Amino acid sequence: MAKRTKQPAQAGQDWSAPAAELLADAADLPLRPLVLTVDGRSWTLRRVDGTFVIEQGEVGTDEKHVAVRLTGQQLDDLITDQVTPVGLMTGGLLDVGP
Repeated sequence: MAKRTKQPAQAGQDWSAPAAELLADAADLPLRPLVLTVDGRSWTLRRVDGTFVIEQGEVGTDEKHVAVRLTGQQLDDLITDQVTPVGLMTGGLLDVGP
C-alpha cells in the first residue's frame, strides 16, 4: 500500500483561487458570510454581486454571519485529513459562533 505524504499548510498561504472554484457550484445556495480565524488572523468568505470572494480580515460582518475559530494546528490537521469538522465538533474542539 502506497503511503500518502501531505505537506503542512503554510502560514499566509493563498487559498482564494481553489476555494472560489469549489464554491462556484454553491452560487444558488443562501449561504451566510463565513469568518475563519486562525491563530488570530481572519478571512471572510462572502458573496459579492453573485460571486464568492475571500478577503483578509472580518469584511462585511455587519450582516448575519458564522464565525469559526481554529488554531494553526487544527487547520493543518483539517487540510491533511488528520481530523474532520465532525471530529472537532464531537471532541468539543470546534469553536463556532456569531
